[in-house]
Amino acid sequence: MPSVKQQGFSLIELMIAMALGAFIIAGLVSVFISASQSYTTQQALVEIQDKGRFAIEKIRDDIQRAGLGLKSADDPVKLVAAGGTTDCNTNFEVLEIYYNENAAAVATLRCYYLDAGELKRNETTVGNAAPVATEIIIIDRVDQLNFLFAVDADGNGVDVIAGNLYQTAAGFSGAGKVADWNEVIGVRVELVVASNTDQVLSAAQVLVDPFGGGNIEYDDSRLHQAYTALVSLRNRLL
Repeated sequence: MPSVKQQGFSLIELMIAMALGAFIIAGLVSVFISASQSYTTQQALVEIQDKGRFAIEKIRDDIQRAGLGLKSADDPVKLVAAGGTTDCNTNFEVLEIYYNENAAAVATLRCYYLDAGELKRNETTVGNAAPVATEIIIIDRVDQLNFLFAVDADGNGVDVIAGNLYQTAAGFSGAGKVADWNEVIGVRVELVVASNTDQVLSAAQVLVDPFGGGNIEYDDSRLHQAYTALVSLRNRLL
């Protein structure tokens, strides 16, 4: 019986097949890595957008309520330095917001402050130290929180001091200092938030002069975004 000649791949054909296979696998790995990086970036974008908008919305709602139900001589808002006199939390710089809903016997104090990267809100009544049980976390991974103030001392619009529309509080750096908190008609909120997702960026991120005080650089591989909002005190506008 005649023998059947068996044929296989030559060494050259095998090497070509292996090279083609390696090329295809490398392409698939590249696509996977690119898709993974894109997903991580999109996830980080969603996080900082949601957190920034939510924080601004919460602060805005309370600032617009400032002065509600109070006497015209009562202060609607106040910024207190860490260690200052406040019923909120003396360990941190605190934005105090006062209002009186439903003609209550004692006005309500709501306050915002930054504690170890967490934007927190606390609530109490005027004259009573804020109980810890009322403290809530609004958002986490906050890198910076600033409050500036638009002041109208003469009833003719926002005061401009040394070219600045906004003033700080006594003890804070800035061109002007709020002399009378009852004259505040607006609060400028400045906020920098970071994504919870890390390993997003391979190089340091630079926010170019977000608040007019120079560039801010972050090298923690997270995505950062600056937010600003000017909120009017509805109950103090003429």
